[in-house]
Amino acid sequence: MVGAELRFLFKHRYRGPGGQAWGAVYEGRWDGAVRPQETEVAWQAWVAPQELDRMLGDLPFCPDSREIFERLRSR
Repeated sequence: MVGAELRFLFKHRYRGPGGQAWGAVYEGRWDGAVRPQETEVAWQAWVAPQELDRMLGDLPFCPDSREIFERLRSR
């Protein structure tokens, strides 16, 4: 998002059986169109928190993403 102000939230270190990764989580507010990079994002949509909870129970997610969702939820 070119032009969006970002606010740093936290760094996250994932350590799992398949490897480890460092990442950083930011909050951004934007009222324009969102166009994810098609080569990196298979699907994108805005969902309500309750729908995300359902999706986390029903669909496969990367394990590091699951950990980050849990951290965000506990804030």
